[in-house]
Amino acid sequence: MSMGVTLLFHVARGKWKKLSKTKLHFLTMKNAYFLLITLGFSLHACTSVDESQNKGIDNSTSKIDSLNQEEEPAVTEETRTRFVETDLREVESLIRKVNIWHDLGNPYGPELILDSSKNIYTGINLSVLDIAAEDISSTGYFTQNFIKDYSDIYLTIDEKVRSGELIYEEGTYPPYGSGANPWCNCQDVPYDDPNPWEEIEIEPIALTQKTGQFYWKWANVDSDWGQHRYYFEVEKVDGKWNISHLEGFTHSAFFANK
Repeated sequence: MSMGVTLLFHVARGKWKKLSKTKLHFLTMKNAYFLLITLGFSLHACTSVDESQNKGIDNSTSKIDSLNQEEEPAVTEETRTRFVETDLREVESLIRKVNIWHDLGNPYGPELILDSSKNIYTGINLSVLDIAAEDISSTGYFTQNFIKDYSDIYLTIDEKVRSGELIYEEGTYPPYGSGANPWCNCQDVPYDDPNPWEEIEIEPIALTQKTGQFYWKWANVDSDWGQHRYYFEVEKVDGKWNISHLEGFTHSAFFANK
């Protein structure tokens, strides 16, 4: 645009000099129209060039911006399914390991303190309870919250037994819990061979990337044993699934109607 205006300025200046030399003090209408038309065409041409150049810059910038944008790859249904199947296998393997570990006699304790003169239990050996909590932690199968809940339940039993709120006589069923093993809410297993704990199956209720809710059930059983369901929850800790809740280890399960 500036080049066109400069050129027009020199042309106009030349005409004014020429007019000056001829002693003319006014422009004819013809010359005035000529200058105005020339000025109009020059301005239009310059503006068109500038707009074209600007459009070129804008388009170029737009393309660069588009290339610099990194789009996140879409998660396909196949990928999502593969992740879910992997999680389900890991959770099923975990609950099997937990039950096999417990079936071998773990954790040790808790140990009750007996007053042999009265044939009643007077509390829980808290040192042994600490050992049990350490045994649970050492497996790497459980979250710290589960271990805390486990310990809190037996600390509550200790408090209630020591205070006399719960009377636990030797040779009788505990005055807490359901009478079943809280690790499985069962009193027996459907078969001995193969090891039933290696065969249990899971039924997913809900699953996210960090938490999950499930039932486990006996595998290869008839309709009676097939009714059994045990609820548990898992949480992913440092990329690994851990047990965060077992239905047998809640205050309501231990102290309902007690």
